[in-house]
Formats: sequence, structure tokens, C-alpha cells
Amino acid sequence: MIQGLLKKYSNAVEEREVGTVRDESGSADPGAEPFDSDLGPLNGWKDSASVSRLSIYLKRHRERGVRLVLRNGHPALKFEPGLNPKDEERWKIAEASVQLLDDALEDLRELIRRDLIRIPS
Repeated sequence: MIQGLLKKYSNAVEEREVGTVRDESGSADPGAEPFDSDLGPLNGWKDSASVSRLSIYLKRHRERGVRLVLRNGHPALKFEPGLNPKDEERWKIAEASVQLLDDALEDLRELIRRDLIRIPS
């Protein structure tokens, strides 16, 4: 799947090596998802452009009641108060937040798995 996306969106990339996630000792984690070895492993949330974009956006719109939380161990968005389609501005913020979360989901899961990020429940 990754190879197909790379070929679709980048004519310059013919083939990229995909590695295995390794812990600090260097041993491979057999249950881990592969990562693009050219990008390197995540050592914190700031190493992920998508997680950083999500964080900045949520901080910018904090007063609109959108927060990142863990729900059943998975990253999710919490809207307080609940959403109302009549509030068009807040609805647009919610849609953008959902898209940013979707973009950051893989990195967030990896950061949580490696205990490199804390997200409130």
C-alpha cells in the first residue's frame, strides 16, 4: 500500500526501503508496523509533522471545545459541547480536526505504543 501511494504521489521515487520498527536496544519488534527507514523512527511527538500540525491546530482552536483524548486506548476527538451543524464555523473546525487526526493516527498510535506521548482519557 505504501509503495502504491509513493508511486502515485511522487514521480521521483521509484522504490523506497521499508524497515522494521526497533526499540532502543535495536531489537526488532515483530508486532510493529513497518516504517519508512528514510524518515527514521519517532523519538517524540515533535518528530512527526502530522502530529505537530494536529497539536498546533487544536491549540489554536482550544476555545471551540475540541480536544484530543484516548477512548478505549485509541486517539479520538472530544467535542464539548457536542456539535451542531447550525454552528458552521465550529463544524468546519471539527471537519479539519478530524482530517488532521486521520493524517496523524499512525504516528500517534506508534507514539502511544512506545510510551512517548501522554494523552488524557
